[in-house]
Amino acid sequence: MALCLDNNPESIVTKEKKRMDKISTPYGSAYALELLESLKRKSNDLHDKAYQFARIIIGLFPDWFDFHPDRFTIHPEDRGLRLIVQGKEGTAQIRLSDSRNIWCITVYATTPNQQERGLMSMHYIPSSEQLEQAQKSLFTALRNLFPDDARLVT
Repeated sequence: MALCLDNNPESIVTKEKKRMDKISTPYGSAYALELLESLKRKSNDLHDKAYQFARIIIGLFPDWFDFHPDRFTIHPEDRGLRLIVQGKEGTAQIRLSDSRNIWCITVYATTPNQQERGLMSMHYIPSSEQLEQAQKSLFTALRNLFPDDARLVT
């Protein structure tokens, strides 16, 4: 899937749907992208850059990730979005706005005062290095949230 900020979200959704035909979960990234599209249609003040960053970050999740509503939600905020991943060990939150400074913050269920922050900052058209760093931060959060998932072992 091409990860770039373009003006044609349907092309990314279509590509993602084709890719998801090979994966058995009904809650794949195509579902998450459709959820994002629905939220954009309902919101009058959602900043376009937050929406575009959300599309990129959803594309960074592993192909097998289950975006089930009990596990993944998107919440509108003042001119932005918050992506929330709920796991066995806590939650990870990624706040998006028009700012290129993006952090993935993991809050642990057993020790809420303990947080881990992963840098996910990127340009509006992210470089491969920025995408790689963002994906590493996301994988670290997923590994912390789902420690028993062997697919997250590096």
